Amino acid sequence: MSPSSGLNKEQLDTPASDNNDGREAERLAALDHLHAIRPESDHILQQLADEVRSIFGTDLCMVNLNLSDVQYFRAWSGELPADLAETRQDALEHSMCQYVVDSEMPLVVKDFSATEEFREQHWCVNYGIHFYAGTPLITSDTHVIGTLCLLNAEPIEFGQEQIRVLGGFAQAAVGRLELLGALGREQDARQEEARRSEDRQRTLDSLSAHIAIIDETGAIVTVNKAWRDFARANGLAAQTYAEGANYLLACDSAAGAHSEEAAPFAEGIRSVLSGQREKFELEYPCHSPSERRWYIGRVTQFAGGGTPRAVVAHENITERKLTEERLNESERQFRALFENTLDAILIASDTGEYVGANDAACDLFGVSLDELLGARIEDFVEPAVRHQTRLAWQAFLEQGEQEGEFPLYRPDGEMRNLEFKAKAGFLPGRHLSVLRDVTERKRAEEGLRESEATLNAILNNLAEGVLVADTQGHVVFVNSAARSMLGAPEEEPLDELPDPW
Repeated sequence: MSPSSGLNKEQLDTPASDNNDGREAERLAALDHLHAIRPESDHILQQLADEVRSIFGTDLCMVNLNLSDVQYFRAWSGELPADLAETRQDALEHSMCQYVVDSEMPLVVKDFSATEEFREQHWCVNYGIHFYAGTPLITSDTHVIGTLCLLNAEPIEFGQEQIRVLGGFAQAAVGRLELLGALGREQDARQEEARRSEDRQRTLDSLSAHIAIIDETGAIVTVNKAWRDFARANGLAAQTYAEGANYLLACDSAAGAHSEEAAPFAEGIRSVLSGQREKFELEYPCHSPSERRWYIGRVTQFAGGGTPRAVVAHENITERKLTEERLNESERQFRALFENTLDAILIASDTGEYVGANDAACDLFGVSLDELLGARIEDFVEPAVRHQTRLAWQAFLEQGEQEGEFPLYRPDGEMRNLEFKAKAGFLPGRHLSVLRDVTERKRAEEGLRESEATLNAILNNLAEGVLVADTQGHVVFVNSAARSMLGAPEEEPLDELPDPW
């Protein structure tokens, strides 16, 4: 070794410590950060290697990077053995550069064969190399990632001035490697951002809502497929809907059918962009000549950071609106029926409390609507049957429907006979009852029965026989005297006229 090398045998033979293990991990991480292991050549590093080789007149000049177990040839000038040139690497144990990297100091060996340590050195034995001079490549973070080295078949005198010059070129090589690393990271970042942008665009395009992202001025940054398709299908000019168009200006200048919603929507967008609101929503009609359509416009803050942006989404809610229209019409018809029918209609909760009633129900129960709401059916029956009425309500909920008659006792003391039909769960948690007052009909039926009984008593007490038959000869009535004349016992039915009648 040259006395100017800065290394001695003890330093070369010193084993690695735990601290060195940590330093090695940091060094390899620095190499990875630089993205320095690349198969493509760099013309600047190549020019540098050519220049250094020309200055020192050696057979080879190499820019080498030391990995954990191999040495990678990043650039070289001169005739490198073909097997090494093809693979661009060699086992680290074969190299002299390992000592430079481990010690972080330059190393010069004038003649391998003249030294005890390196007489059997791999490059000397296999490729005829006798001279080596290497200086460390030290990054701006003080990590040694490799060497700039010279190799020659003949011994060369190499002093401190030559080591200094070689060190200057090593700094230039590190500068180029760090620049390439920064450019590579920047390119990787751009590619990653492009990939994320493509992923975002594919995500946006998969949504049914019409979506645009706008910047703080209202300019459209990006739109999804549904947005473009709707705009094209409706004959909108690209300058009003595509990237670069100012959506706020388009809203401000909107004219024609349904344009009255554009101004408040633009104001909502501005309030989100300014931070006054986190979100804004507006439902609006957007009918075409061939169909009725409704949309909901939603504006939310863009979560990507940086300058304020907003996500504008328009979603078709036509089906919901049409359903609401049908529901409203159904409710209107039900309300008209509910309020104008002569029958009493009551709506009860699961507990039996009345939550709805029409005027006919209030009249029938003899109370006001306020008094009827919150009451239960057992409040309008005799006390002795209230428990039975509660059980009947539970049975009704289980069966799902009931019909029949029952007596209603009003607060004024009047009793009414009611006929009812009830349907459980006509709406969730709601149960419908339709009641009809049959009190007068019951009285008429009772009066008719009493009249028939009186007439029968009179006819049965006549001495003359009375027999009534219809046109078909079927006996409708026969009194006791007629039965006696006909010899027909009271217990024997007499359905048809006897012969010869």
